[in-house]
Amino acid sequence: MRWTLPKLAEKHPLLGGEVEVVLYEGKNAFYVRLYVPSEKRYATKTTGTMDLAKAKDFAIQTWREWKNTEDAGGSPLGTTFAQVLADYLREQEVRWKDGEINEVSFRYYKLVFAKVFPLYCEHKRFKLVRDFPADGLEDYRYWRINISPRHITRSNKKHEGVKDSSIDRELTAYRTFFRWLKKRGLSGVEPIVKKKGNFYEESFEANPPFTAKEWDKTWRYLLEWSKADLKQESHRYWRMCFRRYLQTARWVGNRPSEVIQRLRWADIDFTEGRVISKSEDRKELLALVTIRKMVGTKNRRDRVVPSHAGDALKKWLEFVREWRERNGLRDLQPTDLVFGNPRTQKPYPYSQFSKCWSDIREELGLSHLTLYSTRSTFVTTLLEEGTDVYLVARLANHSVEVLQKHYDRMSLVKRAAEATPRTYGKREESGKVVSALEMGAL
Repeated sequence: MRWTLPKLAEKHPLLGGEVEVVLYEGKNAFYVRLYVPSEKRYATKTTGTMDLAKAKDFAIQTWREWKNTEDAGGSPLGTTFAQVLADYLREQEVRWKDGEINEVSFRYYKLVFAKVFPLYCEHKRFKLVRDFPADGLEDYRYWRINISPRHITRSNKKHEGVKDSSIDRELTAYRTFFRWLKKRGLSGVEPIVKKKGNFYEESFEANPPFTAKEWDKTWRYLLEWSKADLKQESHRYWRMCFRRYLQTARWVGNRPSEVIQRLRWADIDFTEGRVISKSEDRKELLALVTIRKMVGTKNRRDRVVPSHAGDALKKWLEFVREWRERNGLRDLQPTDLVFGNPRTQKPYPYSQFSKCWSDIREELGLSHLTLYSTRSTFVTTLLEEGTDVYLVARLANHSVEVLQKHYDRMSLVKRAAEATPRTYGKREESGKVVSALEMGAL
């Protein structure tokens, strides 16, 4: 059966016909439409509204974004992995023929980038390069060991399983590939690569937790930043979205992609906690956040995280409802993403969160902190409060072994005075801990 375009009910050309606002029969929102000659097809995007004036404003903004993408050498339709992988392999073939790499290396590249990586992207539903988040390879080892053998046949039938050293080599190849994409302006993401045995370093040392002062500094900045008087409604929405996301992640301890790409309003419940004001008989509002399992990842079961994010999520819910009504969008549905784009009903790109945080942390002088630092903060706070390590492991979906390493290090730092007794001088109640190379800071 041949697929045909839906019939047009309305068409409104803008900018001399450069872009159009159209309404398809049977649809409840206007769409932006732009013809891409190089692809010989249309790029379309929903405006999320039936208000023609707002749809036109959205169309002009979208047209500017698409033109910027074209000027940078990309396509409004997005660059697919199929396209860039073919280009990358052609480049490796040229390197082989020029004697820069040997035939064995070229054959390895063909296996990895023509077979293994495309299967992983298909499994994770990463079709476009822009869809690949910074933590896109986090579940790769699990997938490679438990799922990929069913789809990848090997000439050596006697060999069973995939060695950790082979997976480490593949991850190194992917890191090189994404750096190649970055140099060509096709991706701003360089995925986190976790080799066997360095999970502890990646999780807690590469992504250190916020200190109380750092979090207070960040939060005060976000309060002003999110309330700035901006002309574009979508920009104001995004800033508030990022502020509420970071606050939620601080108290839920999620991996960024678990909430950015998958958390829906149906996954959140509220309940009352402890009394915080006896005179007003007021109790804390807790949020019960369900992080859904996902086949082929470390999330092999749903987990419910009771958190202090209740007040933040309640205020965000009120803001979203009011914003949607003011901008002519339909009522909020339980299946809508909590931190998604309200006009497209799709997740904001992970790179947008990453770039936003990168700009903010540079502004605040907190360049050592990452989006994953909220997760480290969640774990560290619970352990410092004396929460059972097995409960923390369940809430964060970490292994007890990893948390025990982190807990042991925390304990030694806190008990430094006991481990270094002196028989003279005034004892310090607490002190700043620095590495050996930062001795000048003491």
